[in-house]
Amino acid sequence: MTRYTILLFASLMLTMCASSKRYTLEELPEKRMHFTFGGGFTGEYQEYMVFPNGQLFHRKRVISELPFREYDPIDAKVTKDLFETYEKQEIAGYGYDDPGNMTYTIMQISESDTTSITWGGSNVKPDETVKTYWRRVMQEVSEKKPLPVTK
Repeated sequence: MTRYTILLFASLMLTMCASSKRYTLEELPEKRMHFTFGGGFTGEYQEYMVFPNGQLFHRKRVISELPFREYDPIDAKVTKDLFETYEKQEIAGYGYDDPGNMTYTIMQISESDTTSITWGGSNVKPDETVKTYWRRVMQEVSEKKPLPVTK
């Protein structure tokens, strides 16, 4: 093996190991996305939390908050694209803060900043970019199943 092949292999292994780090709810990554929707007559909210490594968590909130439960992960390429699209298309820049009977929220949390948009009230009609992004995320997460609970 040449020195370049060894270097390439080592950097590839390092990249694969870094992206496969598993987080817990007690040890959250520096950056994560939250997608929440609900309200209406029942007052039930669904919340999905996505980590950059593709880990997916879900919980329901009605009267009290149920704990997050881990679901099947999202493909690494898809996850990377979700995070990049949020930033490239400046989703947070729409600045919506208009909750309604049925409310939708997209939030990105990092160590240095938290950005979010909320819509559902009568004052905001979300831009097609936001609606397309929301539909894409919901399509991804709706296909996932909960992981078995281990103790």
